[in-house]
Amino acid sequence: MPRIYGRKQGSNGTIRYYADLRDIGFGQHALTPPGSKRATTDPIEAEILKGRLIEELSGKAQQGPPGSLQAAGEKLLEDNPKGNEKKWVVEMRRYLDRAEGFFGADRPLDSIKARHVREWQHRLEKEGYAPGTVLHHLHALSAVYGYARELELVPSGYNPVSDMYGKPSAQNARTKSKKAVFGVAPVWWTGLGLSLKRPGHGAFHSSTGIGGRELSAAGEGCTTPR
Repeated sequence: MPRIYGRKQGSNGTIRYYADLRDIGFGQHALTPPGSKRATTDPIEAEILKGRLIEELSGKAQQGPPGSLQAAGEKLLEDNPKGNEKKWVVEMRRYLDRAEGFFGADRPLDSIKARHVREWQHRLEKEGYAPGTVLHHLHALSAVYGYARELELVPSGYNPVSDMYGKPSAQNARTKSKKAVFGVAPVWWTGLGLSLKRPGHGAFHSSTGIGGRELSAAGEGCTTPR
């Protein structure tokens, strides 16, 4: 499996990064940024350079046809019009790789509709991604369409993520996450024979002597089975 490793170089022990691609038949290479003659000292940049190096050496045309999901995604990451940090590029590439895996890398942008994005959302949820992570995936796809509009790859206003009715929001994601954590609590407490009412409304259990407010406070420090 391709991997990155560091070498200490110079009197100050600077760590520079290299790619070991022997498992796929491409040997070992210095991960050198454009315009530089030496390997990068940035581990995040090294990940990006490794991916590009594999693409070049394998001779695969990673750019899809003009107006494809992959081509537009690569254009966004290369241009980075908002000047985001390198970590953003790495995370975006991860999200867009999953989008391409679902929709198809050569899928024309204007053929993806809101209902298709909804299907992708449901697929991510079934695969076990947390609500917040699903939202990050949708934001990544939406960013591709935002930049594609500027480049006139799609008509002005075209964005199937924005067209979703009742699309996920950050607030909804937080609410779902809380339900996922606390949704089993009533069953767990019931298993202890405790009487549960809304916290702070005087629920009382005869065997424990714990009132509703005390029960609520005690429960705050407990964790529920996952």
